[in-house]
Amino acid sequence: MKKYLSALAVLALLFMGDSCTTEDSNSGSEENGGEKAVHVTGVSLDRSNVTIKEGESVTLVATVKPDKAENKNVSWSSSDASVATVNNSGNVTGVKAGSTTITATTEDGGKTSSCVVSVEPSTALSVTVGVDNVSAVSVVLKGKANLGNTSSSDLKVGFQYSKSAGILPSNSITVEVKDADANYNYTTTITGLEPETIYYFRSFVRQNGQDTYGETKSFTTKDVASVLETKNASDIKTTTATLNAKLNLTDISYHSITYGFFWGTSESKQDRFLNGGDIADNAFTATMTSLSSGKPYWYKAYAKLDSQVFYGEIRSFTTLVLVGSVSLDKTSLSLIVGDEHTLTATVTPDNANDKTLKWTSSEESIATVDESGNVKAKSKGTAVIKAEAQDGSGAYASCRVVVREPFVFCAVNLGLSVKWANANMGAGSEDDYGDYYAWGETEPKSSYYTWSTYKYCNGTDNTLTKYCNKSSYGKDGFTDSLTQLEAADDVASVVLGGSWRMPTDAEWTELQQNCTWTWTNDYNGTGVSGQIVTSKKTGYENNSIFFPAAGSRHLTYYITGTYGEYWSSSLYSTYLASHFYFESNRFYVLSDQRCIGMSVRPVCE
Repeated sequence: MKKYLSALAVLALLFMGDSCTTEDSNSGSEENGGEKAVHVTGVSLDRSNVTIKEGESVTLVATVKPDKAENKNVSWSSSDASVATVNNSGNVTGVKAGSTTITATTEDGGKTSSCVVSVEPSTALSVTVGVDNVSAVSVVLKGKANLGNTSSSDLKVGFQYSKSAGILPSNSITVEVKDADANYNYTTTITGLEPETIYYFRSFVRQNGQDTYGETKSFTTKDVASVLETKNASDIKTTTATLNAKLNLTDISYHSITYGFFWGTSESKQDRFLNGGDIADNAFTATMTSLSSGKPYWYKAYAKLDSQVFYGEIRSFTTLVLVGSVSLDKTSLSLIVGDEHTLTATVTPDNANDKTLKWTSSEESIATVDESGNVKAKSKGTAVIKAEAQDGSGAYASCRVVVREPFVFCAVNLGLSVKWANANMGAGSEDDYGDYYAWGETEPKSSYYTWSTYKYCNGTDNTLTKYCNKSSYGKDGFTDSLTQLEAADDVASVVLGGSWRMPTDAEWTELQQNCTWTWTNDYNGTGVSGQIVTSKKTGYENNSIFFPAAGSRHLTYYITGTYGEYWSSSLYSTYLASHFYFESNRFYVLSDQRCIGMSVRPVCE
């Protein structure tokens, strides 16, 4: 039994020894009037180091172990009260810049725990102020050093910057600033940056071998478009064009610059360089020359600031195709007052860029024209209607417009034995050719110069049935000895009535000998050729008539513009009839086959 008790005692002593080691080998509980006393085994602070500014305070919290310790009182002390002080509650107050150790000591057992307190000046030594003039490639960094009166011999200020948010000397670029103002405000310009990139930076102050950093801040460089932009080409012509670009150098710092345009004839390749002109109003231009008409070209703006290269977006233009020619469906036009006529213009080539025409009239009181080429006759006279291209080519076409009073068919007294009509049979004006007739027929027809359609024969020139004075030309030997057209076969007499009739050979000769014959290629601006016949008779010198060079009609085609042939009412012989013939410089009575279509100019008593 005694051996058993002794063993228990030993175990109890071993157990008590393990419990003291957990807290403190020299602390623990002891008997006190029959009760155990709990002693302090240790103390800890909530912080091992802390940084405050001058005048700022922070409270340190001490935790005494074990929780059941009877005496948890602690005392506080500062290793350098000139740097920071501490009161009995652990409240630490910064006094001046520096470092001190705050210690908490337990009353029971003298256990300690410490915290290193760093005190910074109330104003940061190094202040990262910010940035100015942020561009795509440069920036101005701003900093401040709060130095007061310093006697440091190795004082330096500057910046560190990097594309990494965690700035370290190893991943950043350090820039020392040589100059600062009296208050130690300083700046520096950073160039050669990349567009649209985030950069981080901080200021620093170095004195007595110690670096103090300001707050880390950031900025983002601007995009390329803020510096360089390709603009639309201007003043595009057939072989030249002006290239335009925006180059905004505001707030940009650089040491060297090259700028201009790269261009080519393919959207995928612009490899030809063109220097830009002077920069004005944040822009520059360059002129392309010796281009091909109607061809597309691609280009992009280029600028190199120091080592940084910029390209604007690719744009394109197509050189112009100018109007080559303008033509009108009429070069001359005859209108009566009140008439309208629309001229049709044709512009070539088809791929001309601008086919716009400007229509004008030389005499708007005589004839006007609208933007569609619609001509309105206003009063008697001549006007030139012009259609001109507006693309700078200078191409144009014109039409001469003669405006007359409404035409009145009448007889003109030339002081001769008969009066002459002022127009041909079937004509609507003096210059109108009128209708064509076979001799002795009173209606026009579609085909002439063929006996098969002639009224007074049986299909051939030797089967005449009227106006035949030789039996060998008459049908079955027919003759009638008629040498002048009867009224029923005279188209002037049949159509006009009264004393109107076709002139005889003698009357044509009288007209030829007693009048002045003047050839014109453009009668009264109408473009019609012919003879102006003016009386030479005393008292009638101001009277005249016009014979258009209407030519004659053979089968289904006309021969006009160079001569005139006008029937006489006189038979020449057998199957031939007389007519008056004229050209520009000669005129006389001739004969020809009756079946030919010729003009008729009436006369009257």
